[in-house]
Amino acid sequence: MNSVESGPAFDRIVGHRHPKAFLDRIQATGRIATGLLFHGDRGRGKHTTARAFVQRLFCDQADGCGRCPPCRQLLSHNHPDLESVGLAEGKSRIAIEQIRDLKEWFSRAPFEADRRVAIVDDAQLMSTEAQNSLLKLLEEPPGAGLLILVTPEPGGLLETVHSRLQSVYFGPLADQDILEILAAQGEVEPEAARAVLPLAGGSVGRALENLGDERSQVIIEAATRLFDLALQPFAYAEFVCGGKTAGAAARRDVGAVLDAAMEMLSRKLRAEALGLAPAAASSGSLPPLPLEVIEEVQGLLLEAQASVGANVSPRGLLESLKIRLHRLIGLARRRTVGGEG
Repeated sequence: MNSVESGPAFDRIVGHRHPKAFLDRIQATGRIATGLLFHGDRGRGKHTTARAFVQRLFCDQADGCGRCPPCRQLLSHNHPDLESVGLAEGKSRIAIEQIRDLKEWFSRAPFEADRRVAIVDDAQLMSTEAQNSLLKLLEEPPGAGLLILVTPEPGGLLETVHSRLQSVYFGPLADQDILEILAAQGEVEPEAARAVLPLAGGSVGRALENLGDERSQVIIEAATRLFDLALQPFAYAEFVCGGKTAGAAARRDVGAVLDAAMEMLSRKLRAEALGLAPAAASSGSLPPLPLEVIEEVQGLLLEAQASVGANVSPRGLLESLKIRLHRLIGLARRRTVGGEG
């Protein structure tokens, strides 16, 4: 959940300044499209924001107060004018029958609110038939109805459906936002939460997935030690690969380490550009280096990432990368020391 426990529900949403400003504006003007598309990576609070927005629309105070009868109904998931559609248990697709039922539900007038609202989760999982059926609902909308489609993969929607929806993009959450949300949930150690940020991709959901994952801790440590000149190349490759010299598992592990290392490097650059000092757990142990050297480091990482899926030894790939990084960073350090002297 992307919120902290104080104040009206919508105001508790952490981060996502632009989506919230847009939703504020359309509620204030009353110019709400028939269909909204909430999209962005998993775990960024799209569904939470959708429900909070509906709560504001239905609220007697128009702010999602949490105390009036409509708010209490929504919070207990039994408001008659809000319908949720998602993947049925044991199914791989949202079926056309579910959309037909939704169309029939929309054909009835609202019971208590001034409109009926349906939230379709994982909308990319609708079958082609279901999407075509939904298209007819978008082409001939009910007089008082709102459809909110929620998806991490908007490319999974038919273009004819996509074009009839107003897009609301949920970008990556800032590190501080993720830490605030995790802290509000309790029982999450701040240092543990900070350590998984390089694997979170701006998503609270991903951060939570990685918190208790032993493999994630190994990946983060390996990515951090990639820039450590005290650890020699062959020992480093053994640390990451262990007994695995080839195969899908070794490529997966090496790819994950390289992705995390690139994220750490990017974090360091962003923090320096903003005049911040990122924690070592989030930015790796890369020493201060000239910009042109950092660009070369990025180039080596990109080259290695591109080679992971090729017919090369994952262990050999890591050894070669570590040797080149040692040479590049070591030379830059010696130049810096020589220049200072």
